[in-house]
Amino acid sequence: MVRSKKIEIFFEERGGEGPLAIYLLKGPYGDAIEANNGRGVGFFDQTGKLIAVQFDLVNAKK
Repeated sequence: MVRSKKIEIFFEERGGEGPLAIYLLKGPYGDAIEANNGRGVGFFDQTGKLIAVQFDLVNAKK
């Protein structure tokens, strides 16, 4: 894995809410592991270190 020079954050608002993605390292990301509450997914490297996280719907006002 190659470390990003900075954390990349993407938010695409649609009607006051939208998906949010945070990338801590550059990919490849592989398979996603779904959150226990079903509201997003996490991507981890082979050692279990968090690489990226994606949330399904985030309120833009919060």
